[in-house]
Amino acid sequence: MTNQQVRFTQHSDGAGAAGGVANGGEGSGILDASNTFAELEASGAELAILPIGATEQHGSYLPLATDSLEAEAVARGVAERMNAFLLPVLPFSNSEAHAGFRGSVSLNPSTLLTVVKELALDLIGQGFR
Repeated sequence: MTNQQVRFTQHSDGAGAAGGVANGGEGSGILDASNTFAELEASGAELAILPIGATEQHGSYLPLATDSLEAEAVARGVAERMNAFLLPVLPFSNSEAHAGFRGSVSLNPSTLLTVVKELALDLIGQGFR
């Protein structure tokens, strides 16, 4: 890693985000994995956002994907305002507190950190922040 550092923020519920801050100003739209690489290249987007959710129980009334759906919605709003590249949501996190609930799946914290770090380093290598 050059002089840039990967920042990873983990919230108490296991959800997190990796990324940086773009150079001020509001963007003009959203760029995501439905765009082509040529469209992404032409956009001049410098910031990439990786939303991190979870697949875990939320009682009998909410879907297992609740955290992922929320992470994607928030990240989409930020990406739109910042003219950032929105990566697909990573639907797995550390959900050890939900072990034993059917459908809840979890990554070891070190595995999650490794995945996020490798993705961030790859994006940095492409010129994203």
